[in-house]
Amino acid sequence: MSCKLKIGYINPAYPVVRNILNKCRDVEYVRIRPYLAMREKVGRYFPFLRPSRDESYVYEGGVTWPPFQKYDLCHFFNNISICRHGKPFLTTFEHFLPRLVNPMSDLWKRCIEAMQSDRCRRLIAFSDCARLHQNDYCEHYGIGGVAKKMTVLLPPQEMFVTEADVEHRFETRGAGELRFAFVGHNFWRKGGGEMRRSSESRRL
Repeated sequence: MSCKLKIGYINPAYPVVRNILNKCRDVEYVRIRPYLAMREKVGRYFPFLRPSRDESYVYEGGVTWPPFQKYDLCHFFNNISICRHGKPFLTTFEHFLPRLVNPMSDLWKRCIEAMQSDRCRRLIAFSDCARLHQNDYCEHYGIGGVAKKMTVLLPPQEMFVTEADVEHRFETRGAGELRFAFVGHNFWRKGGGEMRRSSESRRL
């Protein structure tokens, strides 16, 4: 009887659901309640306990739910584990790591040490653009030992239609018309303007 690998995750928000949760077969996913999330809740009533923006991108430890569950490693999205005696971790990121606004702070240095440590097994860029940003970031700040841990893995996506479906819809609509729908928030910040310009500059 083989034991399943248990992967800890800290927040079932969209990026985690999209990139991490239930993406591997024969793996058990265990939710962790991070200490910072608890501070965030208490901070609603005691503001001095509320974590800063930079702290929101680090993992200092937590408890599993149910409390008796164990896990083998953590998979984060944009977060770095700074638990020196914590579990191994890997992180999927969309821009660069560590995602802190105060470089060279003590917290930033702890994040860099964590990324360079053996506990950090892999840094997964979810695009070539993110990988290039991370390389530039490391070069700018003289961060070594990180490039060898990086890999690019595009966000896994279940196929809802086939190429034949798309071709059929395109042909039956007539007049060579192809329609796009942009779903989500922050249209301009998330590339909506570029999509619009690209559609206007080409005759489809």
